[in-house]
Amino acid sequence: MRPKKDTYIFSVAERILLCLREHHSVKKYDIPPELTQRGIGPLLNIRKENVSRYLIGLCNRGYIQRSKGRPRRSRVSLHYYLLTESGYQQATKLLERAAETKINLVFPSREVITNLYDAPSLIPGKPSLTELITATRKKSLDIANFIGERARRGGGIYKASPEMPTVEHFYGRNEELKRISEWYRSKTERILSVVGVAGIGKTTLLAHAAQDWVQDRNVFWYKLREYDTPWSVAHAISIFLSSVENRPISSAISERDVDIGLLSYILSEEVKGIEVVFVFDDIHKASEEALTVIKAITDIVLCHKKMKMATASRKYVKMVDRRIYMDGAQADMKIDGLDPSAAAYLLPRGLSEEKDLAGSLIRKTGGHPLLIKSALLGIAGDFGFLRYIQDEIVAGISETEREVLRLLALFRIPVKKADLCNLNVKIDDIESLDDRGLIAMGEVDDCEIHEVIKEFMVSRMGKDERKSLNKKIAETYSSLPGELFAVESIYHYAEAGDYEGGAALLIDFGDPIVTFGMAPRIAAQAKRIAENYRPVPIFAAKYFRILGDVFEQSGEWDDASDAYRAAGASDDAEEAALALTRLMGIYYRKGLLDAARKTVRRAVKIAERSGSAVVTGEAQYSLGSLAFEMRDISEAERAYKNAIDISRRSMNLKLMAQATYGLGRIEHAQGHLMQAIKTKEKAAALFEQITANVELCKVLTSIGKSYFAIGDSKTALAYHEKAVKMCEEVGNVRLLAYALSNAGGVLIKIPNYERAEQYLTRALQIIDRLGEKKRIASFSQNLSLFYIQKGLPEKALPFAERGREIAVELGVPADIAKADAFLVDVLLALKRYPEAKKYIHSALTYAKRSRDVKLKREMERDLKFIDRN
Repeated sequence: MRPKKDTYIFSVAERILLCLREHHSVKKYDIPPELTQRGIGPLLNIRKENVSRYLIGLCNRGYIQRSKGRPRRSRVSLHYYLLTESGYQQATKLLERAAETKINLVFPSREVITNLYDAPSLIPGKPSLTELITATRKKSLDIANFIGERARRGGGIYKASPEMPTVEHFYGRNEELKRISEWYRSKTERILSVVGVAGIGKTTLLAHAAQDWVQDRNVFWYKLREYDTPWSVAHAISIFLSSVENRPISSAISERDVDIGLLSYILSEEVKGIEVVFVFDDIHKASEEALTVIKAITDIVLCHKKMKMATASRKYVKMVDRRIYMDGAQADMKIDGLDPSAAAYLLPRGLSEEKDLAGSLIRKTGGHPLLIKSALLGIAGDFGFLRYIQDEIVAGISETEREVLRLLALFRIPVKKADLCNLNVKIDDIESLDDRGLIAMGEVDDCEIHEVIKEFMVSRMGKDERKSLNKKIAETYSSLPGELFAVESIYHYAEAGDYEGGAALLIDFGDPIVTFGMAPRIAAQAKRIAENYRPVPIFAAKYFRILGDVFEQSGEWDDASDAYRAAGASDDAEEAALALTRLMGIYYRKGLLDAARKTVRRAVKIAERSGSAVVTGEAQYSLGSLAFEMRDISEAERAYKNAIDISRRSMNLKLMAQATYGLGRIEHAQGHLMQAIKTKEKAAALFEQITANVELCKVLTSIGKSYFAIGDSKTALAYHEKAVKMCEEVGNVRLLAYALSNAGGVLIKIPNYERAEQYLTRALQIIDRLGEKKRIASFSQNLSLFYIQKGLPEKALPFAERGREIAVELGVPADIAKADAFLVDVLLALKRYPEAKKYIHSALTYAKRSRDVKLKREMERDLKFIDRN
């Protein structure tokens, strides 16, 4: 490319290519403004009339291509530009050139010479490479001037989410702003909860305050909706942190099946040193699943002094537990309507001069900004809130517009204009309601009714009218492809009382709905369908089995058990076997071992009658797994071998790998360690062949245990560390904790105490975030054992005490006896004999209950030792 004759390092065309490369992986629904002609000019400091000429030139050379879409925060579609394959290659070459180009960074106290590619990471605020290239002249950059100029252009060295609203006019709220300022400066108050009725101005208040926050902190803004999932919230956080850090954030937190523990762990690592305020708007709309992500963020905020979090909600949402709340970590602030002097600014000039009329309007609305804006026709008389909305807000609309409001009041999620057209709604009516402020239009043509209007419209509908409209919506959604529309269609069919229609969709879409984790969204409706509809016999088995899956995923184990039993009693052998296999899992989790054994055996018999190799193999594998957990080794071995034979006939590699691993576990339990290693390695090869990496992590850890059992600590450590690496790649935080714990145990034996302490501490931190109490107790005991062997009993004591505390809370006698034994070892090392004697008696009591003869003998031996001393 021809270099430009000025002091820039790269020519204008080259800077455009580098700018487009930074946004190469753009999604059609999330177009950055920087890809449009309007965005490129100011970013690269190019005159408006020249931008078009350079873009046309690059298009002609085949480096970029033009598309049309709606950028973020834009109400109209615009042309935006993307790199072609040859353009991407050219931009990559420019990056290589940047890596070879030296630049002098002039800080106030010193000068740093580095390459242009690495320079952004050294500058506060981590600007993009494009910003840096545009600001650099003669291969030198004055950092103080650069930061100041960047701040004047907007945002300073800190960034705010594009979703953060822009406040053009703001009136009053002086007391509220003062309280928010006190919270922001406070070192103890970390969470702010702003509460108020719909439309009162919560979002505007926080957005106005956030304009000051962004001067010295990054601001992440997220508006929650009912359909938000843990994935959607985590994905937004990932994108924001990537923009702040100017580097990709771990993709594990934005997977669709996001693990809350993994999210918490990764974010706590990624946000170290970042100054950020998290703002969650309309948090009352968050589902229970999405709320778990936000509470994970709350825990991170409480641990980092440079972070704060603010929420806006229609009701109080306690983000911290009672103890932390009482310590003042969360500040609550309820806001009411504007005071009369501020509310007067919302009225037209002519009306504001009529003091009596204006005062009456403000008094009737209570200073409610939304109602004031929507009721400029004046008021007369004295009537209640709903009557006021009817007479002053809804009365002026046409009958067709009223019908649109009725429909929108029944939707659970924002609806597209195109879908409303399928319901015979006219675009003119939608735009008229949008102009009146009765509905909100999103950036992608989705419509949503305001909460105040929604409540009013629903309260004015009769029962038959609601049923009729719900059925109309359900029929529209059922004609659209995809599981999400099926979920909403099932909801509306149930609300309409058309249980047959809802059941038909459950049968057709139930499996993918459960697979994608959407069952809790229709659990209540599925319960109503189950109570009011009985299917024809030919579909009954699948219908009840899917109901069981929905209830099980939603945590309704009793309802799930009833549905599975109904499916298991049907004539459809395949569905009956699947249902009974899953019923066995519920029985096992409840501790009903005899019922679980009977159920899985029945499932095996029915599966064999069905003639389906897949179902029979799954039933045999389930039988083997249950038998192994119940220590019935002979039955477990027989079942696993049957599953392997079936998998060979049906060419089902996953089943073969699972059953082979099961055999390896049995051989380890029998003491045939070398044979167990060979069998497990065969299972690992099968899992690797089908790229089942989660299962492979388990097998690698198990192989490491077998090598450790034969005394080969070096090979055991190699397998455990391989499992750790793979767990980190897969993103399975639970398996990562187990692998770290096992690796730490091997390192104690080698010994390498420094690495062992690192592994064991990290494992406990991860499992602590997951909240698995049984594992927390076990990992705490491992750490106490480590410190005992290292000769530091005073450091071991708190871990041993915590392990016993959790064991007592869970109430399993064998675990309590084991925890007592760990605590006794620590107390003996500290020579605190009276306390040790107390816990020895406790361990003896629980060892007798659990019939642990070996532990009982050890405690009796310790008791004699204390008596001698």
